[in-house]
Amino acid sequence: MDSYRQGYIKALIDVKNYVDSHSCVMKQWKIYNSKKLPMLLQAFIDNADEMIAMGDMIELTLTFDHKSIKKSKERYHD
Repeated sequence: MDSYRQGYIKALIDVKNYVDSHSCVMKQWKIYNSKKLPMLLQAFIDNADEMIAMGDMIELTLTFDHKSIKKSKERYHD
């Protein structure tokens, strides 16, 4: 149970750090709202393996139609 707790806390820290380091972009694209925030969380779930490996260094992009958030093909960090 202790390793589950450690993994859970790491996941929460990764999400917090992602939001902290991408806050300007998230404000610019209005991701802090009731429609887009669940899309961001779903993108974390959809890319769980990369989140485990990279944590908050993962790069996600709002799609052109603003209907989903996908893993970015570019490898940069804000």
